[in-house]
Amino acid sequence: MAKILKIDGENISVGMDDGSIKEFKKSDCNFKPLINDEVEIFRDNEKVIINKKQTMLENLTNKKPINKVIYCVFALFFGGIGIHKFYAGKNVAGILYLIFCWTFVPSILAFIDFIIGLFKSSDANGNIII
Repeated sequence: MAKILKIDGENISVGMDDGSIKEFKKSDCNFKPLINDEVEIFRDNEKVIINKKQTMLENLTNKKPINKVIYCVFALFFGGIGIHKFYAGKNVAGILYLIFCWTFVPSILAFIDFIIGLFKSSDANGNIII
């Protein structure tokens, strides 16, 4: 599986399946390349197209996976003020948790979020979708 190893200005270095490293232009990518992105490279006589391989979780939803352990720790210890919601990218819910933290209702909901997060199965990288 090809993987982006280095990004230099307008060039990217890609580690190929055979162990070699090849240079490509950043403009050949149809996404914003980041180091460690797994990619597929397609070539014809004059053009190269680099596509990002998506993980199973990214294919199922348009949401970005988050680390399960970090989410559960945030939900357990800082869930009453909504830190776990901010970490998951749910800013509106995080603000509501913060506004109503004095009622202790967000603390109860955060404990439920902790239990749900704890029992969600994670991918090979330890990520879950919330």
